[in-house]
Amino acid sequence: MIDYSAYEDYFRDLATRYQKIGHSPTSNHFAVMDIDDILSAMRSDLNFETPSLILENPEGKFSYHNSALRDENFGAFLILQQCINRGDTQQKREVMDHTKKVGAQVISRMHIDKQTRFKGTKDAPRFVQMFRLEQVRYFKAGPLFSNCYGWRFEFNIGMEGAMYYDSEDWD
Repeated sequence: MIDYSAYEDYFRDLATRYQKIGHSPTSNHFAVMDIDDILSAMRSDLNFETPSLILENPEGKFSYHNSALRDENFGAFLILQQCINRGDTQQKREVMDHTKKVGAQVISRMHIDKQTRFKGTKDAPRFVQMFRLEQVRYFKAGPLFSNCYGWRFEFNIGMEGAMYYDSEDWD
């Protein structure tokens, strides 16, 4: 089963390590798409002057595969940046181009993490093993929040594990 904390930590780490996002305690460029979190972050210090990564809570499905329970999750994140001048179509195009490149870099890193995990490096969480680049989809996002534009990237991740049924838990 995918551990939600590991999911959130993985993407926070990507937002921190990728220089074009540059999330840090003093420059907040990461949030989880829980509307309360977004609104409180916007009231405080979420910085959209440069690209920010907004992680959505995953959804999923169970299946039975190779004698194991498979927990497949469908996640998404947005890469958003503010257009300072409302109505400036040239600035909007530049923001759209830039945020798409940033999102593609994050997706590329997920793919690299999958490859290195299969080669024996265990730096990335186990759930990236089921990431499939060919299933990634992206969609235009905006205007959101304070005139922010960018892209929403959808992806799949998952894990296989033992069935969670324990007969001792049942009367």
